[in-house]
Parts: sequence; C-alpha cells; structure tokens
Amino acid sequence: MHAPPGPAQRRLENAGGLIQSQGTLFIDTGDQALVNLDDGSGKGIISQAALQIHSAHLDNRGGFLSAKGALQLLGAELSNGNGRIVGAGTVRVQGDHLDNRGGQIQALGNLDVVSTERVDNQGGLIRSGGLLQVHTVTLDNSATQGDNQGLQGHSMRLNAMCWATRPVACGRTQLDT
Repeated sequence: MHAPPGPAQRRLENAGGLIQSQGTLFIDTGDQALVNLDDGSGKGIISQAALQIHSAHLDNRGGFLSAKGALQLLGAELSNGNGRIVGAGTVRVQGDHLDNRGGQIQALGNLDVVSTERVDNQGGLIRSGGLLQVHTVTLDNSATQGDNQGLQGHSMRLNAMCWATRPVACGRTQLDT
C-alpha cells in the first residue's frame, strides 16, 4: 500500500504579485525558494488569519508579509532586507541565518527570533508589543540609533554568543528586561 503524495513543493515566485487568504494560509516550498520581492506595487503575501511559511530560502527583500493572526516563518535562509514582516498576533521567525538589514519585523503580540547562526539587523527594526526573544550565535544590531530601528519590545530576552557591534563583543550574553 502506498501513501498518497504530499503537497507539491516547488519554487514560488511572487515578485510584484499578491497572494491573499481570508483564512489560514500555509505555504511549503520544501527545499525550494519562496521569492516575494516588491516591484513598487505594495503587494505581497497577506493572510486575514494565520500565516505559516516553510521554505529553504525565503527572499522577502523589499517585500511584504502580513497576518492578522499568528505568523510563523521557518527556513534555512531568511532574507528580509528592506522588507516588512507584520503580525497582529504572535510572530516566530526561525532559521539558520536572518538578514533583516534595513527591514522591519513587527508583532503586536510576542516575537520570537531563533537563528542557529546569525541575525543581521543593521539599520533594521525588530519590534514586539509583548515579549521580544532573540536567540542566536551572532547578533549584529549596528546602525540602529534612529527612530524605528533596533530591537524593541515591552520586555526582552536576548541570548547571543557574539554581538557584532563596533568592536565585536563575544562571549555568552543573556539579557532579560
């Protein structure tokens, strides 16, 4: 007896397009990429409920991801340079490397960022209306002295081995506020 085939797992290109759902939206590209670049149209991937994306490489440079409910992103490489990721509920971003240079990741609820290697938030914003948790080996939060930049949360829990500031500071660091 053979199990029925699972959902198709292919590269998904949404450059300048709109993927929208009134209910929960789940996208799984498996070991392929999800490309959600913005061409200036202001479109992207939008769920009026929860949004869950599993992708080996999520490229949201300049793009827009939004959920009225919980938002979960899971992938090896997550690129959000100059992009926007917004969740009205809890947001969880998990992968090996998160590139959020100049980007914004925001949650009205709790925000959990887990990276096995590096979180690059140069000039970016990671903000939570609740608890902001960042767990990574290296955290680069440089060039974040302006408005709407840096790490912001009602409360924060940061855990990193190296802080890539100027100069780079290494050693187990844990901060609870």
